Amino acid sequence: MLALLLLAVPSPAESPEKPGLAVLDLQLKAGLDAGVGELLNDLIVDRLSRSGNFGNVITGSDIRDLLSLEQQKSALGCAEESCLAELGGALGVPLMFSSSLGAFGGKFIINLKLISVEEAKVIARASRVVKDESEILEALPTMLRQVLKEGLGAGGQQAVAAPAPAAANKVPPTKPKARRPSYRRPLVFAGAALLLAAGSIGIGLNQPERGDLSDTFQRFRSGQPDEFTNEPLTGAQYGGIVSDRWQKNMIGTALGSSGIAVVAYALIWGR
Repeated sequence: MLALLLLAVPSPAESPEKPGLAVLDLQLKAGLDAGVGELLNDLIVDRLSRSGNFGNVITGSDIRDLLSLEQQKSALGCAEESCLAELGGALGVPLMFSSSLGAFGGKFIINLKLISVEEAKVIARASRVVKDESEILEALPTMLRQVLKEGLGAGGQQAVAAPAPAAANKVPPTKPKARRPSYRRPLVFAGAALLLAAGSIGIGLNQPERGDLSDTFQRFRSGQPDEFTNEPLTGAQYGGIVSDRWQKNMIGTALGSSGIAVVAYALIWGR
């Protein structure tokens, strides 16, 4: 007797029976190509069939086979939820899925509906406006997930799940190397060497004892003896002094600018 009672109690491992679904052919509006409708309809049926949420999925061709000629004529003008519910009752399924695609203003409008046959009402819907045909293919999976999640609850989230990113292929982020103290960065010393060279050439080797060239120019112009040679400077001698000082100033300026740039880089970005 106990054994019979145990057999009568349903096993907790048994999963509840999944509902059946009838998928109506996608309705094309505003003169769209019939071939586009067939391709999209096949895609919708495939995604719904493989979602794992339904015990069986009845397609438009199955519906035509199951209904009589008079019932098919009635179904052609069936758009209201109550009419679709009657059609679902005749097919023996608790849920129906309808879809439509139209064009307006150079854009495409997609509409999806999930209908409860018993309640004769829409339990989930999704609409989207897209720019071109390629965006239709991108929008459909998201819309199907939305409709099934809204209509079936949490269980519908697995319906048209997007492929999960391959975590194994991700490269773990590398930690940035710690920066060394400024006195241990080679570029700091390189920049300092350039600054030292600039000072040596621009100042130390540039006859600082002569002071400003304006004094030398006044003595040269007036014919006074030069304080270093004790003789008046000739034009060639004065030109040589000016040229030598100009060259050393340019070299010193270039080295000094490079040294400042290298030191600044080493302190701000160097490691």
